[in-house]
Amino acid sequence: MPKTKFELALTVALLVLIAGLVWWKFFSDTPEQKFLKEIRKVVAQVNDGDYGSVQDKFSPEFIRFLGEQSFNSQQIVLIVRRLDLEQKAVYSQHKLTIFEPEKFAEVEFIRQTGEEKYLFTLPFVYRKGSWWITDHFQSNKTWDFPSL
Repeated sequence: MPKTKFELALTVALLVLIAGLVWWKFFSDTPEQKFLKEIRKVVAQVNDGDYGSVQDKFSPEFIRFLGEQSFNSQQIVLIVRRLDLEQKAVYSQHKLTIFEPEKFAEVEFIRQTGEEKYLFTLPFVYRKGSWWITDHFQSNKTWDFPSL
């Protein structure tokens, strides 16, 4: 039992530190959980028709890649949006693979239109405190978008 105010303050500080560490260890999100939350938010925005905020996630490399394919990010977004409006597509996150946590990830999405389902993969890179869609696949996958 603490005898002085100093010992009491030290005991309280130690208990607060232990409680903080326990909270951090068992209740804080892992990098994978944080990423999944962000991806689910992007998927929800797409399903709600909010493509502008999704376009903001395109990295400069991804935009350059689209340019090399004779597309710009706006055209890709408009093509996907047109297909979605016509076919009432719904996206859902299917599988997540993280390489070197907090640096690179690939997400497989399912794009469902009625009875048909398309599986495609988007690569993400972690840069400047946020996840960005990029053009680089860690696992040598190819683009698997439905034919336009």
